[in-house]
Amino acid sequence: MSSDLHTGFDEQEYPHINKGLDGIVAFSTTKSFIDGKVGDLIYSGYHIDTLAENATFEEVCFLLWNDRLPNSSELNHLKKELIDHREL
Repeated sequence: MSSDLHTGFDEQEYPHINKGLDGIVAFSTTKSFIDGKVGDLIYSGYHIDTLAENATFEEVCFLLWNDRLPNSSELNHLKKELIDHREL
């Protein structure tokens, strides 16, 4: 099947097709930083281990949407919004 994926392309328009994602930038973001060799994953300035140990789901959502952690009022508002939109 994978050989079928590379047939039917105009070789003038697509002279080289990379296998997999080798050499391809799939996504670029300022929200996170990854250093796979060291094992670092940082979201909006916070190390993933710190967030996993200390932040709630709602706090991390707010952080990813706003590039900062919420204050108490903002967190309570977000929690209420999430509850109001649940369909259970």
